[in-house]
Amino acid sequence: MTDSSGAESDDFVRSRSGVLLRVAFLLTGDRHAAEDLLQEVLEQMYVRWRRVQSSPQAYARRALVNRSSPCSPANIFRSKRWPARPRTGRHPYLCGYDCPTTRAFSWPPRGQR
Repeated sequence: MTDSSGAESDDFVRSRSGVLLRVAFLLTGDRHAAEDLLQEVLEQMYVRWRRVQSSPQAYARRALVNRSSPCSPANIFRSKRWPARPRTGRHPYLCGYDCPTTRAFSWPPRGQR
């Protein structure tokens, strides 16, 4: 990585880390977990900065969402167990965990369909 790319990534982190931390907090619901999640994503972005520099904000948000899912490969590896099977009656593409993301995208109750 050249010095100019390093400076660009540092500028991005300084200017956008507050906004990204709020996004991470909305995804996790815990400040400490949000800080850890953001740090992992920023490390990932630094390594891939050449590919990311065209739209770093979009990449960061997408990476935060992907890494915050309980079914993401990083979380499965970290917990060293496979997630439980999704509960029946839920949307087939959701992970099956009772988390804010699952509740937001789950099917509405039968009376509201």
